[in-house]
Amino acid sequence: PDTTTSLASNGTLSPGLQSALVDRSTQAARARSSLADAIDAEIDDLTRMETTLAAIERQRSRLNDHVSGVSDGAQTEASIDVWERLIELEDRCDAVADDRQATLRDPPMTLDDGLGDEGDLSFYEYLYGPTDGTRHPVLASIALLGDRIRRDRDQMARRVAGGI
Repeated sequence: PDTTTSLASNGTLSPGLQSALVDRSTQAARARSSLADAIDAEIDDLTRMETTLAAIERQRSRLNDHVSGVSDGAQTEASIDVWERLIELEDRCDAVADDRQATLRDPPMTLDDGLGDEGDLSFYEYLYGPTDGTRHPVLASIALLGDRIRRDRDQMARRVAGGI
C-alpha cells in the first residue's frame, strides 16, 4: 500500500520503498521457484505411480487372459493360481496407496492463502481443489484398480467353488 500511495502521489519511490519493493520481488521470485520445484516433484510422483499402476493393470489383464485360455480340465488349478497372484497385485496396490498417503501427509511446501495466515492452504488443495474431479486422483485410481482386482478374485473363487 505504501508503494502504491507513493507512486500515485508523486510518481517516485523513496529509497526505503525501493528497497522494500526489491525485497518483496525477490521473495516472490523465490516463492514461485519453490512452487515450480514442488509441482515438478508432484509431476514426477504422478508419472512414477501411473507407471506402477499401469504395470499392475497389465498383469491383472494377463492373468485373466491366461485363465480364459486354459483348457476346461485345468481351469480350477489355474483359477487358484490366478487368485493367489491377484492377492499379490492387491498388496502392491496397497503399498502404492500407503506411499501416496505418506506423500500427502508431508507436502513439499505450504502456501500462504493471501489472507495473512501462513500455511493455511495445503499444497495439494492448491493443485487439486479448484478442479471438478477428485482431490486425490492417485488414490482414486488405486481404488478403481483395487476394485477390479477384487472382482477378479471373486470370479476366480466362484470358478473354484463351481469346479469350472
